Amino acid sequence: MKSIDSHIQPQYFLKGFLAAKREANHDDFLFVYKKGMPFKTDGTRKENNPSKSGLGNMAFVKNFYAFLKDDGTKDTETYEKKLQQEIENPGNPVLTKLRTIQLKKSEVIKVADFLSDDERRKFTRYVGGMYARSKKNREKFNTVVQESSKEANKQGFSYADIASKLPPNEKKKFEQYCRSKNPEFDESTGRFSVPTKYVEEFGDKTQKDESFPKSIFRAVDLLEPIILNMKWQIRITSALNKFFTGDEPVFYTNLREPNAELLFPISSNAIFCASNNQNLTEDIFLEENDKFVTEVRDIFAQQCRELYFSTQAKWLVDFFNRR
Repeated sequence: MKSIDSHIQPQYFLKGFLAAKREANHDDFLFVYKKGMPFKTDGTRKENNPSKSGLGNMAFVKNFYAFLKDDGTKDTETYEKKLQQEIENPGNPVLTKLRTIQLKKSEVIKVADFLSDDERRKFTRYVGGMYARSKKNREKFNTVVQESSKEANKQGFSYADIASKLPPNEKKKFEQYCRSKNPEFDESTGRFSVPTKYVEEFGDKTQKDESFPKSIFRAVDLLEPIILNMKWQIRITSALNKFFTGDEPVFYTNLREPNAELLFPISSNAIFCASNNQNLTEDIFLEENDKFVTEVRDIFAQQCRELYFSTQAKWLVDFFNRR
């Protein structure tokens, strides 16, 4: 199967951070900032920082959600489509609705009056997906799997431990597999070594099976009730106080802590904020505090390796490289 460009940040999401076009018929674009590179605008796309980029030419990795099937062929599209159908498409209308909010000075809208419970759930799953599908999250996942596989390869697996969590039909298949590897296998006490296929799939820095794309949906399911239970605010800023996004578009602290917070810029002039502070009112309002915008920029400049912004600016290169 041919390779595809897997967009880690969906193009529809990135449209919230577009640069202004000189002509209406020009293609959509924005500016990509790369950490550690000096400000330059007169070179090639690879040399420039920031570089001007169309939506189709950025925030992607070849076959990022691909996996090897049991027959050895590569599946590049299953999880690409699953993300689109189950996370992106349901969340996009809510994203659009939030981006089109226009407020007068001192005007406040209650979140509950603006978003239905269903819209709130769909947006929650969208936010969870944006966190779980990032490059850094995949690197963390790869590291954990590598460490676990090395340990398992030393000790082998306990049949009893694994089989206790399987439904009957899967347990039978699992027992058959173990016996195919060792006819003397004892299911009551046996331990078995890591299968060769497992070693081959998990022995390098990139997992080749579908464990990573599956983990995205497990993370979304895990985060959904937690985020739904937090207090929500949507803060809208002026045209002068713009947010950027990047290759790590969601920031959050330990969501099980009482002071936890989550930040997710959804456009150049709107940010989703969630908090475990139950005293907060769930409002949509104009954020007129310049310090808040600066603090958000600082957070994302620290955690991202690329930033995506609507403007070409030397100050942002300098700001990014100091973080």
